[in-house]
Amino acid sequence: MPRKANFIFDVHIRIPEAFSLDSIVRNPRTFKPKDVQSACQNNELVLKHGEPPPPVVSLATYVMTDFFAMAHGTGLYNRQHKLWESLSQVNSIHIYQLSDGVFRKKDLPIFDFSFLDYKGKPLIYANLVAQVPAKAQPEKLLQAFIGRAQGKPSLTGVLACFPAPVPGQVISQLRNQTETEDAIMRYEAVLPAVRVPFDLLSMNVANLMQHSQEGSDTGGLRTVFSLVHPDLTSKQKIEEPTRVMRKVMPKPKKEREAEEDTDAAPESAQRESGQQESAVSDQS
Repeated sequence: MPRKANFIFDVHIRIPEAFSLDSIVRNPRTFKPKDVQSACQNNELVLKHGEPPPPVVSLATYVMTDFFAMAHGTGLYNRQHKLWESLSQVNSIHIYQLSDGVFRKKDLPIFDFSFLDYKGKPLIYANLVAQVPAKAQPEKLLQAFIGRAQGKPSLTGVLACFPAPVPGQVISQLRNQTETEDAIMRYEAVLPAVRVPFDLLSMNVANLMQHSQEGSDTGGLRTVFSLVHPDLTSKQKIEEPTRVMRKVMPKPKKEREAEEDTDAAPESAQRESGQQESAVSDQS
């Protein structure tokens, strides 16, 4: 019997007549960033089951809004098109909290997300490590999640999220497994184990408190996510071959005169040859 999700969100469109994610994916190059933002704001996540902790709510919201907009704005959607396009098909999000122990189950601050279409088929699989448990090795947590994702053939993409700063061993492990000599294909970040793009996110809490002119404070603490892999900040610099311009110095006068004499020699020889041919013709 399948395990029941700890938390469930339904994805609704607030205004059917307004821009939606489906509107954007149909013709992405015709929409401006403000149109994409409008479409993302038209998405509504409605909690249907459970009481998820704030990081879970934040990641579910980020993937369905800011991640979609980021991929469009940076052009990442060109290399991860199926993953990006499938976000417009998500109908619900089921979240499962991991636990540890055999006889006494202890909930862990680790969550698996299944982004499902209207048929209940998983399109995107995500993992959130809200906090690395004591004595746990982050790279082993990543490898265990990859193992869980392998049994889902319908996936278009996989996401993993760790608290910032993401441990270096996690980044290295993922980059080594998705390494390719093709600089463009690096942005596809296809993980051989699951055969779909695998993106790594960092989660941080930022203080967005601002003091307005009226004297009131706005904003506050907010969970912020950033794309760590693939690294969009390290673009390969393609340089044109360097051309060495050498200054041509004038040759000495004697060399120029010698060359002129050499060039003139064939002409005089031709004239003499022509005169000889003419003389032979007259004699005949």
